[in-house]
Amino acid sequence: MSNSKIKIEMTEEQQLWLLQRLKIDWDEEINYQDSNIEVDTEYLENLYGCYMALLGKPRKDAFLHYIDIHVRKEISEIMRKDIEDLKERSRLYKEELEHEKENH
Repeated sequence: MSNSKIKIEMTEEQQLWLLQRLKIDWDEEINYQDSNIEVDTEYLENLYGCYMALLGKPRKDAFLHYIDIHVRKEISEIMRKDIEDLKERSRLYKEELEHEKENH
């Protein structure tokens, strides 16, 4: 996939709708991945990138710029933590299965 950038103009309402839709997809994928033994976070990584791109660049107004940066950082940290937690739960589940095999 090319790393060339495109510019899309949309209303704030459209942006909010897309962000909400992506969040729903995010939560569904986390739940789906969490219910499986094998975790493949490639989809989540791509969804994370789209979500962060859709948030856009922080505004130029000094106060709003600070708020935008803080919000983007918090969202980013939460989403990255979701991925890491998912990987850790998967690792623990696999260890538990191995332990059960060894004991039987």
